Amino acid sequence: TVQAYQHLGPGMMEYSMTKEWLRSSCRESGGYVSPPLNDILYLHFKGFAHIHNLEEYTQVKSIFLEGNCLEELDGLEHCVNLRCLFAQQNCIRGISATLPTSIATLNVSQNNIIMLDNIARLPNLQTLSVGCVQRVFDSLTTEACS
Repeated sequence: TVQAYQHLGPGMMEYSMTKEWLRSSCRESGGYVSPPLNDILYLHFKGFAHIHNLEEYTQVKSIFLEGNCLEELDGLEHCVNLRCLFAQQNCIRGISATLPTSIATLNVSQNNIIMLDNIARLPNLQTLSVGCVQRVFDSLTTEACS
């Protein structure tokens, strides 16, 4: 099994989505070693702080990122066929402007969401789970979401 962390120094580790780890994880979860063949990525409860190395996963339709340490959802822009993103229970503060517009289901509940200003740029969004939001910008209107 390929480790998802790298040592930064004595007693310090950083969890990182390396290409090798992603391939190994896909194989272990019943997917394929070849990134374009995978339509689901199981990346939940791994302690990731950042999303990296998903450039080759262009055909993925669902990504499970629940229970990590993510503060933002940048790094998914190459997942152009992404339909479902499950990123609940992280530390996310807002909706990334780089999210693929193909997303139909987005779960960012149990995060630190303070703004939803980029939600209107997701024309295919049908289901949004967000929980409490501290501030919703004026640019978010029912017309923009319909």
